[in-house]
Amino acid sequence: MDVLIVGAGIAGLYTGYLLSKEGVKVKLVDRKNEIGKPLKCAGLVSKRVEKFFKLEKEIVLNRIRKARFYCNSTFLELKSKTLALVLDREKLEKKICEKFLSFGGNLSLKESFIDFKVEENFIQVKTSKEIYKPKILIGADGANSLIRKKLGIFPRLRLHALQTEAEGNFKEWVELWFDSSLTKDFFGWVVPLNKNFARIGIASTSNPFSAYKKFLGKRLHRFKKPNAAGIIPIGLIKKSCSKRVLLVGDAACQVKPFSGGGITYSLIASTVLKNAVLKALELEDFSEEFFRKTYEVEWRRFLEKPIKKGLMLRSFFYLPDFSKECLFLGLEKFKLKKLIENWDFDLLDKNFDRSFRVNGF
Repeated sequence: MDVLIVGAGIAGLYTGYLLSKEGVKVKLVDRKNEIGKPLKCAGLVSKRVEKFFKLEKEIVLNRIRKARFYCNSTFLELKSKTLALVLDREKLEKKICEKFLSFGGNLSLKESFIDFKVEENFIQVKTSKEIYKPKILIGADGANSLIRKKLGIFPRLRLHALQTEAEGNFKEWVELWFDSSLTKDFFGWVVPLNKNFARIGIASTSNPFSAYKKFLGKRLHRFKKPNAAGIIPIGLIKKSCSKRVLLVGDAACQVKPFSGGGITYSLIASTVLKNAVLKALELEDFSEEFFRKTYEVEWRRFLEKPIKKGLMLRSFFYLPDFSKECLFLGLEKFKLKKLIENWDFDLLDKNFDRSFRVNGF
């Protein structure tokens, strides 16, 4: 075995697919029972994800161009220059898994990571089922990554998110609710799947269930038990690699700090990671310094500035509600909305799509 990947979410599956397609012997393990479950996100992404794989009709649940930013009784409506897509994440992950397996990838579910030890010629990885000796260990094990913790690396901030799918009367726009009485460091969201159903949720650093209950009462006027929960890691971590060990996706905090979305950034980082692993296997160099140059520096070249922009935008969350309302009214009155509407959905550099090469399906 060349590579062991821990975590079969988007980042782990896509990395596994890219490597197995190149002939690398990859084993992927995850403690969950089924690919795509449990659901952990709203599935709202930019159209850019179509650079990485073809989205079949049943995977795209909705296409949205508008968003409404609410604060109490005031709202600001923005219309994006590009479409946003609402995905069926379960079907997407299963599709990527099929591709991974079709190229000879090895998948083991109901298998938990326990520990690792770096040796001279391999890395010894202990799981609940076996002891493996791959050349490289990839931690794609999410926001609560045990591999990241073993390296002594922690995110700046962790948000707790709760979400449900609810029936109602929904419009063709996404709703973002900024209300400090609900959550002081994030927002509530309504992502329509169609005119009758939407994903509704909220995230907070503290008392997430209380925030969730209040938001559903405010928006739906009724309570519904959450069917999705997760952690959103926020901030740039000090490093994402060590000798024979690499982190990717939520485990590496490759997440948009303002929206909490991680799919697009994970796909970008996975592509960079694939190139680094191929070079390491070719040159038999698995040192931290090699991975820092081939992986760390490269993914930061594309994502560090967008993440820093997202961290700056988070200062909006901490404004008093009155100031948020005044800002919304001012942008509307002075016709400054276009400045925001022209922003890239993922906050990436304007030349990104021309300079970044993918090897998707």
